Amino acid sequence: MTVTLPHTGLQVPHTDLTVKAIKTLNTDEGMAYNANLYLGTSKVGTVQNEGVGGPTTWCPTALAKFGLADMAAFVAACRDEADQPTTEEFVLASLVDEVLIGKEVRYFEDRDTTPVRIIAAIVNGNDEVVGTYVYEMFGAPNSHIHGRDQLAARHASRHAAGIEMWNGDSWERLISHPDVVNEGHGFYRITEPQHPHGDIVVQPRPGRRFCVFRQQQDEPDRYMYSTAEEACAQALTLAGKGPL
Repeated sequence: MTVTLPHTGLQVPHTDLTVKAIKTLNTDEGMAYNANLYLGTSKVGTVQNEGVGGPTTWCPTALAKFGLADMAAFVAACRDEADQPTTEEFVLASLVDEVLIGKEVRYFEDRDTTPVRIIAAIVNGNDEVVGTYVYEMFGAPNSHIHGRDQLAARHASRHAAGIEMWNGDSWERLISHPDVVNEGHGFYRITEPQHPHGDIVVQPRPGRRFCVFRQQQDEPDRYMYSTAEEACAQALTLAGKGPL
C-alpha cells in the first residue's frame, strides 16, 4: 500500500519521512538547498544539493533510528508518477519539491487565487520526451477558473507540455487542444462532421473513469482511462489529429 504525494506524484510507502527547515540559494545553474530530514518527529539526517547540476544527497545523523539500509528500503518501495522504480536522488529531490511547491500553493491560496502551473517537457537529442518539470506557477483569479478552456488556451505555448490547476486536493490537467471541445460535466467532443459515424465523444463513467466512443455507434471503447486528458489523447489519435 503506497501513498501518492499530491505535488510531485511520488508514491511512498508512508509519509513519516519528510524534510523541514529548507534553506535555498539561487545559483547560475539552478537552486542550491539544504534541509533537515525527519522520520516522524525525530531528525535523522540532512539533505543537500549544491545547485550546479549534481545530485541531491543526504547524510544520516541518527543511524540507530534511520540509516543507509533504511533509506535503501524506503527508496525501493517508492514509485514515480509512471509507477516505475526510482532512485534515492529522485526520492530526496521529490521530498524537497513537495514542501516547496506546497508553500507556493498556500501563497496563492492565501491571496484568493487558484494555483496554476505550466509543465514543460525535457527532451533528448532525438526530440523524445524523457521527463517534465514545472516551468512556471502562478495564481489565477478565482473568477477565471470557470473558464477552464480559455485559461488553458491563454497559457498554452511551445513551452507547455501540460497546464494544471490545483483543485484543493490534487493537480488537475486542463485540456488545451484546439480540436477538443469541452461540453461540461466531464464530456468532451472531437468534431468530425464528415465521418459516417459522427463525432468522437469522451464520456465520464462511474469510478472517475472515462471512455471514448463514436457518437452514432452503440458500443463505447472497451478501454477505460483514468483521466480526461488520457481519454482525449486517445480520441485525437482515433481522429488522426495528433497528440494532445
